[in-house]
Amino acid sequence: MTDSKKNFEIFGVFIKKLGLLFLLTFTCSGVFGQTTTVNGTVIDATNLQPVPFANVGLIGTSFGVTTDDAGVFSFTFEGNKTDLMVTALGFTNKIVKVEPGLKQTLTIVISDQVAQLEQIIIKSGRYRNKNNPAVELIEKVIAHKKYNRLESHDFYTYKKYEKVEMDLVNIGNKVQNNKWLKDFKFIFDRTDSTRLQGKRLLPAFIKETASDVFFRKSPEAKKEYTNGIKQSQLDGLMDADGLGDYINHLYANVNIYDNACMLVNKEFLSPLSPLSPTFYRFYIMDTSMVGGKRCINLAFFPRSKSDLTFVGNLFITDDSLYAVRKVKLGLPDNVNINFLNTLTVDQEFEKLSDGSWTLVRDETAIDFGIGDSKKGFGFYGRKVSRLKDFNFAPVEDQTVYAGIQNNIKDENAKNRDDIFWAEARQEPLAASERGIYETIDSVTKVPKYKQVKKTIGFLFSGFVDVNKLEFGPFNTLYSFNPIEGGRFRVGGRTTLGFDKHFRLDAFLAYGTLDKIFKYNGTLNYYFNKDGLTDRIQNIAKAWYTYNTEIPGQVVSNRYEDNFFMSFRRGDGFRLYYKRSFGVSYTHEAETGFTYQFGVQNMEWTPAGSLLFHRVDSLGNDVKIKSTEVTDFFADLRFAPNEEFFQNKKRRKQIINRYPIFGLHYHYGNGLSAASRGLDYHNLSFDVFKRFYIAPIGKTDVMFEVGRLWGTVPFPLLINHRANQTLAYLDNSFNMMNSLEFVSDKYVSLNIAHFFDGFFFNKIPLLKKLKWREIITFKSIYGGLDPQNTPGVHQKTYLFPTDKNTGLPTTFIFNHGPYMEASVGVGNIFKVLRVDLVRRLNYLDNPDVSKYAVRFKMRFEF
Repeated sequence: MTDSKKNFEIFGVFIKKLGLLFLLTFTCSGVFGQTTTVNGTVIDATNLQPVPFANVGLIGTSFGVTTDDAGVFSFTFEGNKTDLMVTALGFTNKIVKVEPGLKQTLTIVISDQVAQLEQIIIKSGRYRNKNNPAVELIEKVIAHKKYNRLESHDFYTYKKYEKVEMDLVNIGNKVQNNKWLKDFKFIFDRTDSTRLQGKRLLPAFIKETASDVFFRKSPEAKKEYTNGIKQSQLDGLMDADGLGDYINHLYANVNIYDNACMLVNKEFLSPLSPLSPTFYRFYIMDTSMVGGKRCINLAFFPRSKSDLTFVGNLFITDDSLYAVRKVKLGLPDNVNINFLNTLTVDQEFEKLSDGSWTLVRDETAIDFGIGDSKKGFGFYGRKVSRLKDFNFAPVEDQTVYAGIQNNIKDENAKNRDDIFWAEARQEPLAASERGIYETIDSVTKVPKYKQVKKTIGFLFSGFVDVNKLEFGPFNTLYSFNPIEGGRFRVGGRTTLGFDKHFRLDAFLAYGTLDKIFKYNGTLNYYFNKDGLTDRIQNIAKAWYTYNTEIPGQVVSNRYEDNFFMSFRRGDGFRLYYKRSFGVSYTHEAETGFTYQFGVQNMEWTPAGSLLFHRVDSLGNDVKIKSTEVTDFFADLRFAPNEEFFQNKKRRKQIINRYPIFGLHYHYGNGLSAASRGLDYHNLSFDVFKRFYIAPIGKTDVMFEVGRLWGTVPFPLLINHRANQTLAYLDNSFNMMNSLEFVSDKYVSLNIAHFFDGFFFNKIPLLKKLKWREIITFKSIYGGLDPQNTPGVHQKTYLFPTDKNTGLPTTFIFNHGPYMEASVGVGNIFKVLRVDLVRRLNYLDNPDVSKYAVRFKMRFEF
């Protein structure tokens, strides 16, 4: 073979191999360079419900994602990998194949692992904390909390942007096609079915805030200065500020490093609490890369699914810091919360220049529902917080830490322009979110909106809006008692249409048995710039009233003559006819201080079996027609960081963890001939505090102390709060009779603990009912100076007696403190509370019972 021929053959072989190499390279590049996109849902084979927080990983890599609260996941990867591993607590691991290079949607069904778990339990006994690597890991995370939490710094500042959105869920075709809403059909064009799988969302409310946060460790102070507020608002229909505050309270900021986290008005035990190994089970799932940082995926699950605890995953940095890099929280299926379908918290932490890991993004989503969790109507809320520009140097102006109030709003916060918001927003609004502002504005311009506003206003306030007046409330139109008989009442008040600063409130009532008219006229003037609509009130008030009064009865946030308060126990033949006129001034401040002062003239005339009489110097019984006094009063209230929701007539306090203090002073002087010489001082102090004790509920404590100096008849002594209705009243003694005890000095303690179902949730037949346990204890002890004892002084009256037996019915505390206790069951049908109340002493007093059942209606989550 010639050299040229041999070279040619060698060249041919080279060309063939080169072609084969190019073909192989092309083929491989088609495999290794292709992009695969997988969208899917992980569901439970037993009940076909989504599985939240399942881990979906690509076998052979460190890549993986976690399903959201609806069991949904999505990711994109490069290469020729074809196997996914799906893992979740309590389920068998499952491998699923995917097609490389394609965009595909999967429904992955995983099976319960009960059988395998039972086999493990037989061999190993049970889940144990001792020698458990997962428990050892969480204990190290807990031990390092003080170094990793943001408050470990001496100072810090950052900028915060927060966005809260509320959507209506699953507005059906019947609602959309309702003739009454035909003028509002345009709002249904904005429904969104992409953000919550299987449900249609209609954006309804949005609120944005931009703030600067300042922290100082010693002395400790944390202040949030809100510089911008922007929110949708249905003018005249509701208090948008109050609604925003209430939603913020439901979606409170979760600090995973705290021992307990507040959400939906309840406190949940954090997985980073020192108590967490007692209430949680922990499992090390795997290690994965999160934002370029190797982390340990630590799953946690409550030992009891009905406790106020979380389920989810903590991604812990795989180093000596043991810091949280990412966290996903959800709630167990059986947690005792009303109307809750799902709740998720998703937080991300970033490493800052000083080496610390700090929360930078926090998203909380809650799906409230009525009826079927898939098709039922409800609300979907989502709060997103973004933090940036962290600085750990002390600020020059230390006055930013001054004052007690933690949240301070700039007076121009609501007037920021688009330029401000373009800079303040740390993430842009979605199209659906931008549309809320436009939609709400369009709704208020529809002519029929006024009619809708009046209807909704009546349902929530009980007043019927007629032009510039409102008539009501409807539940006081008729009531009854043994002295007045049937009581008919008509009343009303002026609206904003009449005047923004003046409000006149009046009623006229008539009793069919006593045939006497009762009436009231009250004029309020609101000095605030926004008048009646301002949440911080500055009011002057004048009134003249003639009405009945039950001695000692105090009914908070209710009308005393509403129909449902007419049903009473015991002797109802004791009333006062009370005439009162006076003026007062009330001033509230953003700092939480409220002061009020005024003067009123009051006259009491006894009715029914109640008599005013005394014994003169000759021993004669002298009847007295009435008692009159002019009372000068001043009240100081301090409620730091108070939150409340305000409607047209009154405000509803949102109880938080901050105490509320009250100081009250009265000076009285008798000016009429019958009361001349009366002179007294009455001073009292009270404090209320709620204590959260996760996961076993919360405790409310009310402490009071009071003292009266002077010589006065029994109507002017301290008539202790008694309750003879069938309703359970929180701040009254529910087994005490009206005018049963009087004093001129006293101390009182009221304790109520709400277990929120901690015990009932562990009883198979009860946990499905979601009933909740309540226990209370109330006690009061007082005394009476000798000069106020009946018959000792001419100014005093004889105590009331039974009209049939002539025996005393009013007493002093001469056998120790009065006490009563109760055990109750709440959340019956989600609104009813029933208490069995036990009176512990003074059982020999006339017309008393040892046991009684009381009722209370209350809506709560």
